[in-house]
Amino acid sequence: MLGVLWVGLLAWWLSACLAQPRVEPPPTATPSPLPPTATPTPTPPQDLRVWVPAPLFAEADPAWSSLQGQARAFAATTGLQVELRRRGIYGPGGILTILLPAQLAAPATIPDVALIPHDLLEALVVKADLPPLPDTLAQRVHAQNEWYAYARRAAHIRGVAYGVPMGGETLVLAWPEGSKPTPPANWAEWLRTDMPWVFPARDPYGWGYLALYSAAGGTWHPQPGNAPSLDPEALRRMLEFLVQAQWQGSLMADARTWLDFAALWRARPEAMQITWSRYPRREPNSAWAPLPGLEGEAVPLARVYLWVILTRDAQRRAQAIRWIEQMSRTDWLAMWLGQLGLWPAQPPATGLGTSSSDETYLERAAPFPRMDLLFPLGHALSLAGQSVLEGQTTPLDAIPLAQQALGPEPTPTATATIPAPTPTPSNGPDG
Repeated sequence: MLGVLWVGLLAWWLSACLAQPRVEPPPTATPSPLPPTATPTPTPPQDLRVWVPAPLFAEADPAWSSLQGQARAFAATTGLQVELRRRGIYGPGGILTILLPAQLAAPATIPDVALIPHDLLEALVVKADLPPLPDTLAQRVHAQNEWYAYARRAAHIRGVAYGVPMGGETLVLAWPEGSKPTPPANWAEWLRTDMPWVFPARDPYGWGYLALYSAAGGTWHPQPGNAPSLDPEALRRMLEFLVQAQWQGSLMADARTWLDFAALWRARPEAMQITWSRYPRREPNSAWAPLPGLEGEAVPLARVYLWVILTRDAQRRAQAIRWIEQMSRTDWLAMWLGQLGLWPAQPPATGLGTSSSDETYLERAAPFPRMDLLFPLGHALSLAGQSVLEGQTTPLDAIPLAQQALGPEPTPTATATIPAPTPTPSNGPDG
């Protein structure tokens, strides 16, 4: 009887437990979607930073005043203030020396646009990541009929356009207009000239020597590995010419005291001299002639000034294009080139008028080599030239001296004691 009772109680208890209502968990709340984040609108630029080479622009020069006027006109049409800065070309105050650290430490200070000599172009591409020109400008630079060959070549690296040519200068023979010498047609006539001449023979960068070496038939095609090379026969001809010119009194004895063209031009305006064409072209009382070569007129060697765009910001690049287009207007550019004394980069058909003789001269011009060839070659030629002019070596002995100077390390057996070039704003190839 008790067993039955226990079984009944157990059944009742189990049924009561199983009958408990099932408690459902509270529903999970669905999160409300967040409002979409607004994409920030890029702030339009408020200024345009422009660098130009200081040697071309003294503060009192009309060319600098004209450039400032263009900056004001650009501000009036775009609302952007143009920040103009004059920079040295090479050395501690030079464009590369300032630009490379600024790209890392103060990118907001680097220029949007710069006017540079073409020999710096490849260094800017390799070291400063200079971008190619925008298509709108590149297509124009590619057009062969719009440019003299010397300017178009200077604006390209391996077929890619990186700069817009503005103008150029060549090394010429200049003299005071009243002296009226007969310009020599070749080196034989030059040795017999009735007016002695001078050039900066102590220039460690060797611009004048490069022009004379080229006039002697010399080339500077890179060797395998991109190292520069010298033609021994052309170098011998150049050195023998200099020795003979000095011995005959055609080359002035004080040539060995001058370091750069700018100082020589200021100090010796009465002398016939090898100099940049911009000096006699700016001076109404000066005349000039092409440099004579061994057999006839030498190929003019040119330094070309290019507008380049350094900024990669799309909005700033658009304004940089507008600046270059404004600075390339034919009516403005013709006047500005005259103030600077520079040659046009474009033939007369484009609207930049020049005489037929100047046009023929510029059609023959070729650009100086790029900086990584220019400086080693110029220094080696300067080393050899100074050694023979100072009587330290003969022309034949100076040839291996120059070739050794092109090597990776200076040779300890060199007889000359001329130091390697240390670029400075005052004693460099700027002028």
